[in-house]
Amino acid sequence: MGNEVALHLSGGVFFNLMLAARKKPVANQNQCLKELLYIYDRSAKEMAGNSLVTIASRFRNCDPDLHSDYIRFGDPVVVEEFNGRMRENYASVVGEVKNYADQYLDLEVNGKWLVRALMELVEKDSLIQDNAKFMAIPGGLPAYKQEFPEMHVVYIYNLLLSVWHYICCTHGMTENGQETYFALADFAGESRPRKFDRSRIGFESHGDVMVSYDMEIVQDDMKIPEPAAAYVRKLAGKPDRQLEIFAPVNSAVPKEVESIFSFVVEHTHTSDRKAALNRYRTYLNRAREKHSKKKTFLYEMQRDFMAFLSVMM
Repeated sequence: MGNEVALHLSGGVFFNLMLAARKKPVANQNQCLKELLYIYDRSAKEMAGNSLVTIASRFRNCDPDLHSDYIRFGDPVVVEEFNGRMRENYASVVGEVKNYADQYLDLEVNGKWLVRALMELVEKDSLIQDNAKFMAIPGGLPAYKQEFPEMHVVYIYNLLLSVWHYICCTHGMTENGQETYFALADFAGESRPRKFDRSRIGFESHGDVMVSYDMEIVQDDMKIPEPAAAYVRKLAGKPDRQLEIFAPVNSAVPKEVESIFSFVVEHTHTSDRKAALNRYRTYLNRAREKHSKKKTFLYEMQRDFMAFLSVMM
């Protein structure tokens, strides 16, 4: 970009990326916004008429002063309902995102650009902490912001949902979002929307990223880094300088998991040993993170699931 304005993620910036990735002939922005909001907030179904036109226009302009009964980012009731759907039927919510994309977006032409633009926004937004979670892996498993630079395969529907989920639950509409919009779109005249310039984002990094249109993990493609590098170095018998880019080991992984991991690696039949290590360490650590603590019928409090099983046995 010609200026040095810091990039920030917001609902309006996300919406502008959706509009820039639309199929031709392009769909009406009002309907695009209504159905995008509906994924988060079911009350958006009631949006109609002039109020919808006004809201869509101001939303596209990233107006930080936009207040509406239908723009309820961060509302605890709506957030909890959305999170409930994510927990109970994650695949169904991903399906809603896929239906939205199939109807409005030309992912065959614009999919990779959209992925790269979203990843760039997340990585460059200084307001997003490195340990911020984005449920960008099939199954509703998290990818952390600090892992984005090393993601080689991205599941596009999961990424779209994860970024939208993050915005709806935390970011919403901010003045920082409008600054980003002004940096990415040029003034086009009074009473006209600014002209979004796609060349200003989505071309700086992740040129080699592979975009998957699957909604389930394809094991042969998965190369997402994960906090288990120490195990990899241990299994290799010596430090591997190539793997030092990964985060420190998750010391909570039990010996049983390490044994399984070791067995799988030793029996893998692929020349790309590093890729195999990445695949299985990711799977095991994600599973551990998601299932390590469960509420039981015997305890109201959460306790370590593996420890509970060992006591019961």
